[in-house]
Formats: sequence, structure tokens, C-alpha cells
Amino acid sequence: MRRGFTDAKRLKKCAKRNHDTGRHSLARWWSDKYQAPTTDPRYQSLTFAELLIEFFEDMYKRRDSLQAELAETTNGAETQRLQNALQAIEKVLRGDDAGEEGLFAKTGDAQIDQWLEDLEAGRDPDLYAGLPEGVLKRPGT
Repeated sequence: MRRGFTDAKRLKKCAKRNHDTGRHSLARWWSDKYQAPTTDPRYQSLTFAELLIEFFEDMYKRRDSLQAELAETTNGAETQRLQNALQAIEKVLRGDDAGEEGLFAKTGDAQIDQWLEDLEAGRDPDLYAGLPEGVLKRPGT
């Protein structure tokens, strides 16, 4: 009997990594916003930083909109719905729980994860660490 698709395990790992790093959330947000697939050249041309900036700009805009709606609402159920939505956005903007942590989770690459850890701790990452001797010379050597 012929075996089925053999790359399923690798694709599943890729999907898990995308989920763990939060990239899928950004991709889905962009896709919903522009009603276009992530294979669209507009999406493909964005860097991760550009995507994050646009995402956070939208979150700030949505927060302001919710605050304005909340100030005008007198209906109890609607007030609760708006407060819940506002709290969720505030969590993302503050970086609570899966907000920022989900977007900047470990990549699985030991060297890149070390650089991210150094940056988060306020240290300059050693971009030469792990390179074979003589591949690149450090400045001033």
C-alpha cells in the first residue's frame, strides 16, 4: 500500500512554530483587514517590523474608538461588551499574557533566541558568536 503524504509532520511542526511565535495571529489579522491571502504580494513585501507597527497602530486606533463608544453608551450589556473588548486590547498594548510574549516568543534558533534575550535584557547582542573563525572579522580587530 502506498504511504500518504510524508511531510505532514514537518508541516505540523511549522504550524506549531507559527502559532508559538504569534506569526499566525499577525498573518490572520492582516488577511482579515485586507480581505486578501497571505500569498498576496502586499503581505509578502512587509517585514515583520512593518507588520507589527501596522498591527499596533490599528490596536491604538481601535482602543480610542472603544473608549469613545464607552463614553456614550448607557446600555448595561453593551457597556460590558465594550469594556471586555477594551480590556483585551489594553492587554495586547501593555504586553500582558500572550500579547507581546506571543509575538516575541522563542524562535527555536539558539543563536537568534540568545540575541533576543540579550536585547530584552538591555545588552548588545554578540552578532559574531557562533560564526566559524575567520568568516567575519569583528570591527577593530
